[in-house]
Amino acid sequence: MVCIHAVLGFFGFPILTIDGYWHMPSRDCWYDRPLQALVDLHGTSPVLPLLHSSAAHIGGGDPYQVYAWTLPLLHSVACFLFRITLRRLRIPFATVWTGIFLLNPLVFAFFRYPFYSTYLFFLSIILLYCLWGMRKENPRLLSTSAIISLAAAIRPSWHLGLAFFWICWLAWHCRRKVSRKTVLLAFFTLSLPGILYLKNLYLFDNFSASSWLGMNLARSRQIQIEASEGRRVEAFQLPLSVYHGVISEPDPTLDRYSDRVCLNGQNYHNAEFVQISKKFMDRFLQTFDLGENLNSLRLGFKIYLSSPSNYPFIKPLSDALPEAVRKYPGLDWFSFGPTGGFDRNFYRFVYPLLLILNLFRFFRASFRFRIVFLQIATLTFLYSFVDPFEANRMRFELEPFWYLSFLLAIGGAKRSFVGTYKKLRKPRS
Repeated sequence: MVCIHAVLGFFGFPILTIDGYWHMPSRDCWYDRPLQALVDLHGTSPVLPLLHSSAAHIGGGDPYQVYAWTLPLLHSVACFLFRITLRRLRIPFATVWTGIFLLNPLVFAFFRYPFYSTYLFFLSIILLYCLWGMRKENPRLLSTSAIISLAAAIRPSWHLGLAFFWICWLAWHCRRKVSRKTVLLAFFTLSLPGILYLKNLYLFDNFSASSWLGMNLARSRQIQIEASEGRRVEAFQLPLSVYHGVISEPDPTLDRYSDRVCLNGQNYHNAEFVQISKKFMDRFLQTFDLGENLNSLRLGFKIYLSSPSNYPFIKPLSDALPEAVRKYPGLDWFSFGPTGGFDRNFYRFVYPLLLILNLFRFFRASFRFRIVFLQIATLTFLYSFVDPFEANRMRFELEPFWYLSFLLAIGGAKRSFVGTYKKLRKPRS
């Protein structure tokens, strides 16, 4: 796998840059003051800037030299663990299925992009391995709790109650095989991402892991707030001067952090965006309309079912393809071209069908399968509702769950067909 990535790099498929990406603070923040970034960043997880800073310091100022070998290594480990998980589940042709899903050009593209979704895709595979690949109950419970905590530190939506449900359910079903000390340690580990909420509450009077929640909700619903001279402004606008007049009263938060580099740049991490996002949240709640939000959810689900290769920041990899073999979207062999503004793809038909089928078999399934289904269903709703415009990219984080659900559905259909066939072939007395 590492060799394949090296060949891709040789033929002009670069490691994609995240410098200047709108989630990233200024270089003065993430490179020169990484520990300050850990404390100050309020709109998004500080994990990505910290990883980028670490890679830059290890690489002598160039993080992409480090990513050139760490990302292919993660890709290799993901293939290895996914294959083991399928073999433990006794799914036929485990190696073939691993190749079909994890050697998709789309997966190669994301493993050349040091971004949230790449890391969460990798952690999703580790979670599946924890559920089915690990044989001993105590290590399984602790490993699952640790991986969920790490994933929740990267994307807090992984921690909204469902994470505790994972651990509660695992602890209950394995109660005769796990020690009390293991259960307590698992819950303690799972509580660690709550520090993000407490940090933002203490520093910014905002009990949320992301102060951008109001702006995220407003962006897809075209909600505007009033600035000076009666101007109407939308969410996520720069420069900050466009929001002049939005905050009418002096804000003590701005004075308190006026000397903090990470909170004073011309970017979305500026401390002013904490109050601006609160204004958008107030406006969202004041103008809440059920029909409008259902339409937004429907739009989000359509985008969710689009290929993740449509995410604008991985388009440079598609552009690097030779013209003779390029196809829209160019990187995903499960997607076949645009129709009505959305691509025709494998996901658009199969994934909704899987949701319906899994819902019907929910109470007959094993508790581990129910955990996977709840993870899929809950985060599908959250991604489609809160941030519809990036729902397809965030769906990539859940793809290993979807892949496994698809394979289990095929196995279930095969068993049903064989059982029905045997009944029909059975001679009548």
